[in-house]
Amino acid sequence: MRNVLLRVKRLKGTLVLSFYYMFLYLIFKLTYVKIFYNTSVKRYIFLYKMIHFISTPLLIFMLNIENSAR
Repeated sequence: MRNVLLRVKRLKGTLVLSFYYMFLYLIFKLTYVKIFYNTSVKRYIFLYKMIHFISTPLLIFMLNIENSAR
């Protein structure tokens, strides 16, 4: 039973990680489009900071899930 729970935790961590990378890819794609079609440096800096502040706690949370599953 314990092995099953560990596998479920590991699977959850992997799924969260894949969604996290898809989210980051989408955000970077959107900022890329914004830079080339609407060259506003302030908007780019704002988006960059938002990505940084959202992604850092998410990454720490996911690493904790991965470590606790092992």
